[in-house]
Amino acid sequence: MTLFPLNKIHPSSDAPSMKHLKDAQQLYMQGNSAKAMEIIDNILGLSPKNTEALRLKAQIVDSWGHFDESFMILQHMVKINPNDESI
Repeated sequence: MTLFPLNKIHPSSDAPSMKHLKDAQQLYMQGNSAKAMEIIDNILGLSPKNTEALRLKAQIVDSWGHFDESFMILQHMVKINPNDESI
């Protein structure tokens, strides 16, 4: 399973969200994508433009075979952060 790397923490990022995001990534790597998605959805509920959470969500739904949803998330990421070359 290949993970997209989480970008460096930006000054505007809040550290608790990044900790939860890393927890979600670890759960996903351990095969618990459902629990990882719960954490990601909670993060996005508080911070809907969190591109790192969106990136991991796209990866998880892609791994579930939901390619259209993954593509839509990536398109949304481009809209909210058009200068991010890693998308």
